[in-house]
Amino acid sequence: MHKLIKLAVLILSVPIIFIIYKGNNKNYINITILGDGLSQGINSYETIDYGYGDYLKDYYQNKNLLKNYSKDFTKSDMSIEMLNSYILMNKKVNSNSKKDNIKHILTESSVIIMSIGLNDLLYKITLSNQKISTINNIVEEVYNDLKKLIKEINKYSDKICIVGYYESKKYNYKMNYAITKYNELIKSTEDIIYIDTNSYIKDSKYLENPYSYYPNTEGYQQISSKILSKIGKKLEKT
Repeated sequence: MHKLIKLAVLILSVPIIFIIYKGNNKNYINITILGDGLSQGINSYETIDYGYGDYLKDYYQNKNLLKNYSKDFTKSDMSIEMLNSYILMNKKVNSNSKKDNIKHILTESSVIIMSIGLNDLLYKITLSNQKISTINNIVEEVYNDLKKLIKEINKYSDKICIVGYYESKKYNYKMNYAITKYNELIKSTEDIIYIDTNSYIKDSKYLENPYSYYPNTEGYQQISSKILSKIGKKLEKT
C-alpha cells in the first residue's frame, strides 16, 4: 500500500517538476540553420547580412526562449554533397569562440532549417545540353541526393524544415523550370516542413538587384515570417 502511494506521488510530481523547470529555464529552443547563401543571409549586393535565421533568432531571444542558435554550417557555395560530408566527418565549428561539432549541434536542435540544392542544380545544368528531358533527370538526381542528406540528418534529428527556392530573372527559363520542379519534389517529401518562397519572392520588390539571386532585407523578413507561421507554435510547445 505504501509503495502504491509513493508511486502515485511520484507520477503526480513529475509534471509539476517539469512545469517548475520550464518556468525557471525559459531558454530551451535551439535553432540550427544549414545550407547555401540563402541560408547564410547573403543580401541583394552579395554580402553576408541578416538572413531569415537571424530574424528567427531575434524573435525567440526577445521572448526569452532561445538557448542556442547556429548557422556555422552555411556558405554561399554549399552543395548537398558538401553538407553531407560535413556530417559524415563530424565537422567542427569553424570559430575560435566555440567548441562544438555538427553532429552534436544537430542532436540538440529543436529545429533544423535549410536551403540546399540550388548550387547542385546550377552546376549540373550548366554542364548539360539543357534539353528538358535532361533537366528533368538532373532535378531527380539532385532530389535523390537531398533525400540521402535528409536520411543522414534524421539519425540526429527528425525536425527538418526546408526553405524552397524561387524563380529569378537572373536565370534562363530552363533553370527556373528546374527550380519549380525541384520545389515540387521537396514539397512532396514526407516528414519535413516545406516553406514556399516562390509565390511572394519571384518578380517582387524583394529582388531589388537583377544581377543577384538573393533577396533584400524585407525579403528575408518575409521568409522568416512564413517559417514562424508554420513552426512557431510547435517550437514553443517543444
